[in-house]
Amino acid sequence: MMNKFAFFFILFFVLNTLMGQSSSREILKLKAIGLAELSAETNHEWGDWNPINEFVILNPKLARIIVTGSDDFFFEIFKSKLVETSQENVVMAMEFDAYDAVGDKCNLELVKYDNGHSHLYLNYAAYRWVFDLRQID
Repeated sequence: MMNKFAFFFILFFVLNTLMGQSSSREILKLKAIGLAELSAETNHEWGDWNPINEFVILNPKLARIIVTGSDDFFFEIFKSKLVETSQENVVMAMEFDAYDAVGDKCNLELVKYDNGHSHLYLNYAAYRWVFDLRQID
């Protein structure tokens, strides 16, 4: 597992910059309102947005990301970094290397766009999901 202090520091830098939230909040909670998939089943193109009602929770003390809803997904973070991008519409992005609940390695990327939207990309070798996120007041 990564150094929890480093994860904590990076996450709260991102909270202040990416989500505009106060650093006094220890846990970031976001609402996922849409889900799209990219896989062999979608001919390796992004599928349509499917409406969902789930929550994404980033917990720096536990170095964990949780997606709750009809199924719960748990990701143990072992590495995180801010991502530099040349995309003009990206305000900031952060990447996480993680293990899921069954021990499979995956990559997650939290991206804030200049239109106020945020996405959480969940990347496995065989498929990718993207959650369309909204900030919870």
